[in-house]
Amino acid sequence: MQRIIPHHCDIEATDGIEHDMYVGKFINPKFNKFHLCSLRYEQLRALCDCARTALCLQAKSQETILGIVHLVLVQNSTIDIYHNESTEKLFDVKSSLDIRYEIVKKRIDKGVAQETKERITQPGMLTVAYSTDEEWQEYQQYFCYLVREGWVEDKFESGLVEPLQGVSGLRFIRAKVLWPV
Repeated sequence: MQRIIPHHCDIEATDGIEHDMYVGKFINPKFNKFHLCSLRYEQLRALCDCARTALCLQAKSQETILGIVHLVLVQNSTIDIYHNESTEKLFDVKSSLDIRYEIVKKRIDKGVAQETKERITQPGMLTVAYSTDEEWQEYQQYFCYLVREGWVEDKFESGLVEPLQGVSGLRFIRAKVLWPV
């Protein structure tokens, strides 16, 4: 992805692996909308590849392996970031307006579908959480490309995420990741 445009990727491993991509003109003056779309699509393809690997490992294992889920949180609005020397993090959000992003990021993996009451993340599925119609239209296109390239099924599930503490108005789309051909 660095070949598309240089950006910063922050990876944190705890009970899961979280990666944040920081992109924009502040990091690279050549940045434009095409770069963002390319990075987002490549991120989805990379997650599908990870999901396929997990499915193959699960199929080969004689033991029970924890279910691995793959979730992308779309953040279309910009956030102000700064280098915080008092923490281990390379970047922190700058203002209270940007805190919503951090709150959503920490809680969305516990999100459940309003209609079915099941977790929005499911093993073997690629899930994207988003807020706006614009984000829906953009990611719906990416899902169509993933179908065409054989990464996911052509049947999408979508819905509203039940409000979480301090977070409401989120939606999701997900699709089953296909086995490699």
